[in-house]
Amino acid sequence: MKANIPRSFDSLPKREKELIQKMMEDTVSDQLDKEEAKLQKIWLQFACIVLHEAFGFGQMRCLTFLGNWKRIYRQNAKFKTEEEQTAWIDERINQIFKDGYPSDFIDSLEGQNKN
Repeated sequence: MKANIPRSFDSLPKREKELIQKMMEDTVSDQLDKEEAKLQKIWLQFACIVLHEAFGFGQMRCLTFLGNWKRIYRQNAKFKTEEEQTAWIDERINQIFKDGYPSDFIDSLEGQNKN
């Protein structure tokens, strides 16, 4: 009886290698999109909790926040470059934080959940 040994990746024709690589990239990209969406949903829930506990937001005000998030999300999808996105964000952040955005504080949060 002959063993059915599959061909190694290196022995495949270039076109087949490219197709496999494209499929792998698409699969990874789709999985990352799903993970990003899942994380965003969790962070939006956390934001509603903070808004409720720290500022007394009830259901209607949290729904208003979520509706505005959707508006901002759509705006973000329109940006063609990171520079365009950054300029739009900076313009609005500078209206809010007169002494500058607290980047040092935000950066200090990175890695705090590691024990």
